[in-house]
Amino acid sequence: MHTSWTKIETRQKIRKGLILLSFFLFPAIFYYLSPVLIIQASSKGIINGSFILFLLMFIINQSIIVWTPWSESTAVRAELVEAWAAGNAPFDKLRVNGDNNLTEYV
Repeated sequence: MHTSWTKIETRQKIRKGLILLSFFLFPAIFYYLSPVLIIQASSKGIINGSFILFLLMFIINQSIIVWTPWSESTAVRAELVEAWAAGNAPFDKLRVNGDNNLTEYV
């Protein structure tokens, strides 16, 4: 019993430390990921690290989109439509008093 509490306390200390670290690093990260920084650098003919980071994120995003089979996403959509038609959709919790009209949530 005692060891589980020390594990939780250790995790909480690590969690609080990471939250504090991210709190202090937020201004630097926010400035570094600012598109204004890219515009300022490109006006001087410089490619900065922020631009490279955004470019890498774009390339990774596009590669994920390309490598994801269309049939997979279509099958998931078809499964959701089938479940919704059967009345046991994952978003049944949105129904108010058993009402099937979900237009108020759109």
